[in-house]
Amino acid sequence: MTIRSTGRSWTLDIALAQGGFDALHPEAKGTMELLGHDHTDFDKVFALVKSGAMLPKAWATVAAQAEERAAHHEKNGFARTASDLYERAAVMWGRAQYSIFDAADPRKAAFRERTNHCVERLGALRDGRVRRVVLDFEGK
Repeated sequence: MTIRSTGRSWTLDIALAQGGFDALHPEAKGTMELLGHDHTDFDKVFALVKSGAMLPKAWATVAAQAEERAAHHEKNGFARTASDLYERAAVMWGRAQYSIFDAADPRKAAFRERTNHCVERLGALRDGRVRRVVLDFEGK
């Protein structure tokens, strides 16, 4: 994050405190659902958030809950329920790491690892029809 954006983070904090996600993106929950988010997850996350700095932890908290439920259902033979929960968890872990702007922050890598784990489990439960793809970008 630049010094300028850090100095203006108070505007994000006010918007979040006043109206949560809807204050930032009015009526966008439907669009976010099309991208893999569940509206109930949004409600849980934004109930925990009063400032922008709280976003990564809130996303990670709700993602961990979904992943834990997914593992429970997988262990008990409910593959479809487990795969749906792993998908939700992967999307939220991805959102958690996306909410961290400093690439050197160790949480970013940890959240990415959780995302990859959930995608791996999702692929296994859906007979390999879902898989992680890695593409080169600027030589990396």
